[in-house]
Amino acid sequence: GRMGTAFWGHRHHGVVPDFITIGKPAGNGHPVGAVITRPEILDHFTRTGPFFSTFGGNNVACAAGIAVLDVIRDEKLVENALATGEVLREGLRGLMGHHDIIGDVRGVGLATGVELVRDRRTKEPAGTETTRLLGLIRDEGVLVGGEGKFGNVLKIRPPIVFARDDAERAVAAIGRALARL
Repeated sequence: GRMGTAFWGHRHHGVVPDFITIGKPAGNGHPVGAVITRPEILDHFTRTGPFFSTFGGNNVACAAGIAVLDVIRDEKLVENALATGEVLREGLRGLMGHHDIIGDVRGVGLATGVELVRDRRTKEPAGTETTRLLGLIRDEGVLVGGEGKFGNVLKIRPPIVFARDDAERAVAAIGRALARL
């Protein structure tokens, strides 16, 4: 859902996985986890022996999981992820004109990456600067991660309920942090 193009991210890439695992977000704080697979795989699994789980089938957790799915559907949160992600990336691209360290802004839905470089022409990774910037962004009250082979990509993956005003505040905070870098 966070990608904004389909409920499941694999659909965006046109692949069909053998297994999908879901966990934390599915229960909104309640202990929910699931494995989803195709019927022929499940049939084979169930023929090889019984499945046992000490926490399987918790009624409260199952009700929470169903409620989460209802909210995602009723509040159109998948569509929200697509629209809000565009606002986020557009704002981040706007920062490129003021901060040469931003080499690229990319993503889909709410999954966004900001590549930081020492030189836009050579694309030399700015790994050390990224580490420092992560702390400055945190000081502004926004939590993002560092990713990539060289640790020079800001990984921004806010929750699916992230709204336009949240995106605008995040961009402003990142802009202030960049100005202090």
